[in-house]
Amino acid sequence: MCRTLTILACLLGLTALVMAGPTRAEELRKIALQTPLILTDADGKTVSTEKYRGKFLLIYFGYTSCADLCPTGLSIMSEALSELGPAADYVQPIFVTVDPERDRGEILRSFPAAFDKRMIGLGGSEAQIATVASALGVAYKKIAQGISGEYEITHSAEYILIDRDGAKGSAMAAAAPYEIDVAIVARLKAAGIDLSHNSSVTGFR
Repeated sequence: MCRTLTILACLLGLTALVMAGPTRAEELRKIALQTPLILTDADGKTVSTEKYRGKFLLIYFGYTSCADLCPTGLSIMSEALSELGPAADYVQPIFVTVDPERDRGEILRSFPAAFDKRMIGLGGSEAQIATVASALGVAYKKIAQGISGEYEITHSAEYILIDRDGAKGSAMAAAAPYEIDVAIVARLKAAGIDLSHNSSVTGFR
């Protein structure tokens, strides 16, 4: 179960969109993204972010047994992509698990796909996930529950948006799909992508 206070913060609209000058976190992400990020897919095959070069990456970190926050977060992501219409073709949504012990194989494939068929699930070893999370400024912690071996994981509730050249990433904690869409459309326009014929994005410019 994810922390209730974090869920409330998300739903009440405590939004942090990095729109002005680069923050320290953005600069660290930019440095980290100078090399491709490496994870594994549901089939255990190595996947590099280089594979998605040419698309903007919209990444959410979580885990499949998360009771509230992750389903909410992925639902918001899916709705945001739907509202973008054809502009969503420039974006690859990715769910990265922070629970590699339980999230592998079919569940890593089916969990994100249940929210949006365009969304892929990636995982890997604990070291791989820790490296990627650190590079993108995402924090998480495994918390044991009693002596039964059960545990839950607290984690950052934010979306990471990485440019299509893989050189820069920024984070946003969004309360509604609209905030995500505004950020994505701004980045698409900055990249020189012509959106003039896409009526779906008119309200996000």
